[in-house]
Parts: sequence; structure tokens; C-alpha cells
Amino acid sequence: MTSYFHFGSTGDLNNSRLCLIEDAPKDMGKYSFTLTTGMPATPYFPQDAKVYLREENPGAKLEDIVGNTRGCFIASSKVEAIVREFAPEGVEFLPFTLINHKNKVHSKDLRFINPLQIFDCLDYDAAEVELDDDGAIEYFEELILCRAKLEHAPHIFRIAGSKTDIVFSEALTNALKAAETTNLLLDELEIV
Repeated sequence: MTSYFHFGSTGDLNNSRLCLIEDAPKDMGKYSFTLTTGMPATPYFPQDAKVYLREENPGAKLEDIVGNTRGCFIASSKVEAIVREFAPEGVEFLPFTLINHKNKVHSKDLRFINPLQIFDCLDYDAAEVELDDDGAIEYFEELILCRAKLEHAPHIFRIAGSKTDIVFSEALTNALKAAETTNLLLDELEIV
């Protein structure tokens, strides 16, 4: 049986030398939520998007995956190429310029990777799912996946009922590891 992995967007928070992004692109305004909920962000994404590092977190070391406090998937062109191979559609790739705390260009090789596929994969009993009056997931205790629902799962998706949670297939995970992707934080999910 294929394994699935929960993506951790913070990266290694114990290494203060690493870049840590805390803000959305300047000029996205209230629409920055689209980068973390599986909604298309392209209509609201600035043409020449810029993201600024904060002075209190001046970590200069860039990894393949850049940790952030917003729940976004931010990565290099190397990671984009791998994700595109496994998910040629259903994912937005939104490039931006990273500006350091001295107001200078730090990188032009980063992009927000925004999976748009929302997949119903929780095991409602094991995850202790509670539904609202309309039958939509309102709450769940744990991320426990249902083996039967995963039969046609894409390689990268967001979980129905918790759209901020991004899941990678075992094949995508293996490809990222084989490419020695740095700052990759994943937890294997339980499947029942």
C-alpha cells in the first residue's frame, strides 16, 4: 500500500540561519488566504510579486523549501520541476522576488506552490470527524486517512475539511528525497 505524507510548511525552526518567511506577497491584501486554502490565487497575485523578510528574522540561508509561518508551500524551481512532473495540472506555481531585511533582492528563484485539488480522504470514524448541518466536515480529531478513499488520490492535494493541510504521495516524496531536497519536513500519515 502506498504511503502518504503530511507536508510541514515551517521547515527547520531550530536553525536561525535559514530564511523564514512571515508575510504574504506585498499587494495581495486580504486575498493572501488563497495561497493556503486551495483556492486559485492567480487572479490576486501581483505581476511582479515581492515578499519581504522581517528584520527580526534575517536568516540568509535559502533551502529548496523555504519555511514560513503562513502555512504556504514555498520552494525553488528545482522543487517546482519535480512537482510539475507528478502534478502537471491542479497546482499553481507563482514566482516572486524575495527581498531581504536590507531591502535588497535575496532570490528570484522562489515560488508559491498552491495545490488546488481538495480530496476527501479522512476516515471519518478513526479521525473522529464531526459534520455540520450541510454535511461538510466541521471538525476532526486527527489526520487519519481511509485506505479505500485513497485509490485515486493525486500525488499532491489538500484534505477536504482541512484545506490548509497538504499531502504528498509516496512517489512524490521519494522523488523529492532522491533529488536531495533540503528543508523538507514530512510526517507519514496513518491509513486505516
